[in-house]
Amino acid sequence: MARVFFALQPDPPSLAGLRRIQQDALPRSAALRLVSPRSIHLTLAFLGERSEDDIAALIDAASPITLAPMTQPITGWLWLPSVERPRVLALGVAADAALESLAEQLWHVLDQLGLRRPERALLPHVSLARMRGNIVPGTLESPPIFDLGWAALGLFASRLTPAGPRYQALWSVASGQSSGQT
Repeated sequence: MARVFFALQPDPPSLAGLRRIQQDALPRSAALRLVSPRSIHLTLAFLGERSEDDIAALIDAASPITLAPMTQPITGWLWLPSVERPRVLALGVAADAALESLAEQLWHVLDQLGLRRPERALLPHVSLARMRGNIVPGTLESPPIFDLGWAALGLFASRLTPAGPRYQALWSVASGQSSGQT
């Protein structure tokens, strides 16, 4: 059993921009633990614990999905789940027609497997730091706004460790490609 999710991985220029924000815009604080570059992503569908058979079926079902080149602008800071109970500091990402269409395409495939999308609306974001303890965040300067591009859509397994979650790519399709597998 593994906790799995479908997510977009930023392309190299976008990842470099996100790293600059981590280094330049976030306060140096013991309360913040930066998300490692290899873990930065935008989750489209979190599916929870799944068996190896379920994972194989997810990969088979996702194989026809394509990822057209697209970009979405950053919309500003998000404290998740809320500013009153901050656990994650993220950047919001605009839920434009292209991103909504990709999420819809993905959920159509997942619906065919009997999986049901959450009732809450898609809240696209890229996590940059995790909070240690229940420290209420201070005021942050507005992040630089730029468009994020995506290198790949993938299915990932999440393994929790004392240092934070570690992700393993199980399947991916590169931007502009029709199918792929890792």
